[in-house]
Amino acid sequence: MGFVLAPFPAALVQALFVALWPKVERGGVFAHPASMFVAMCLLFYLLEVTIGIVCVAFMRRRSSLSVINHVCAGLVTIAAPLAVVVLFASARGLPTSAVIYSLAFFTAGGAVAGLVFWAVVGRNVKVHLH
Repeated sequence: MGFVLAPFPAALVQALFVALWPKVERGGVFAHPASMFVAMCLLFYLLEVTIGIVCVAFMRRRSSLSVINHVCAGLVTIAAPLAVVVLFASARGLPTSAVIYSLAFFTAGGAVAGLVFWAVVGRNVKVHLH
């Protein structure tokens, strides 16, 4: 359940940004809050499956299931691939302000996703050392 709910806060905030300041000239998900919400959830789900599951497995193996570790894992899950994409986009002319916004917003969303995941799953997990 944690993997399902974790992306919702960041996706909701991004959808609210689109609702308040739609970018109609760009079209697509940038013009419609509902489609932005779905797109952000799908992006977060993709990153959860590819990177997040590995982070959680690593934390469980090392018995480090604290809230701060979950927040950091969520941050890394989103920030690592995003940093690569944003650096390429920056090299192709993306303004510095857009780079900073993208990194700050999405990494904060990843941290919140990690916190939500911990609230749903992490604090109830008991680790048994063999």
